[in-house]
Amino acid sequence: MSQGCRTGSRITVAVIPQTEGVNFWDTVHVGADIAAHESGASIYWNAPMREDDVEAQIALVESVINRRVNALVLAPDHPLALVSPVERALAHGIPTAIIGSALSIAPSPNLANVLNDDEESGRMAAARASALLHGKGTIAIIGMNPDLSGTMVRAHSLEQELSRTAPGITIVDRRIGSYNVPREEQVVEEILHAHPNVDLIVALMWDSADGAIRALDSMKDRPSVKLIAFDSYNSPPFDQCPYLDSVIQEDIRGMAKRAVEIVIAKEQHQNTPSEVKFTPRLITRENVGSPEIRQMFSTELPASNWHWSSIR
Repeated sequence: MSQGCRTGSRITVAVIPQTEGVNFWDTVHVGADIAAHESGASIYWNAPMREDDVEAQIALVESVINRRVNALVLAPDHPLALVSPVERALAHGIPTAIIGSALSIAPSPNLANVLNDDEESGRMAAARASALLHGKGTIAIIGMNPDLSGTMVRAHSLEQELSRTAPGITIVDRRIGSYNVPREEQVVEEILHAHPNVDLIVALMWDSADGAIRALDSMKDRPSVKLIAFDSYNSPPFDQCPYLDSVIQEDIRGMAKRAVEIVIAKEQHQNTPSEVKFTPRLITRENVGSPEIRQMFSTELPASNWHWSSIR
């Protein structure tokens, strides 16, 4: 058990998301702080300025190891580069939970994975695509990012499910994704030039979906293509995007809350699960205003006399 970063008997949990200043990751802060408040713990929050700044995230993990925090919750920016820092945290006795994308790391009593069910995400996309296209048509898949293992799992699950349940649907293009929205916009323009009659685009990460939205907005003769997206950074912009059919959203706020609960329990030598998977939600125009969906994107803390932790 780590013996650093205590105020009296208060546990400090370091939470390091992929980046800061984005509503999607701000909800992680909310979920973490709610769990910490309920447990009498405190949160040390810090993040890279960009989602692709892997070196900065590695440095932050090293920093919290040196600070000897009691526990760590990490949303890794890279599936390989963060393995060694996490192994060092575990070697220092720091209970650690991984959220978002799993790492290829040996099981450890002090390690937990709190993840989105990406296989189910792919199956949900396949079911929605089949319903939209009535079992027949063409699809382009964008946003397959090898640095985010979840997107690759989603793509594989999507294709497997379509092959099993909707063989009349053909995948005409597959593209690697990035955090560069202008590049993603160009990718979609290239796809629509090569396949002008494509029926549906499935964007496995939000930056790719954002690029698709911009590409479709810029076209004078807008094609009748529909868009299924993943993991909107804010409440999905259905009103501004008539071609946005739906968003399959991981509950990153819920994952952060559960992850903090688990590492606090581990620090206190309680039995905890080694893996928890959260079922994603399908967001449509019909349910986007529901209380359950609004809460997924909310960055408001419950009424109380406490405030967000700050970067220190």
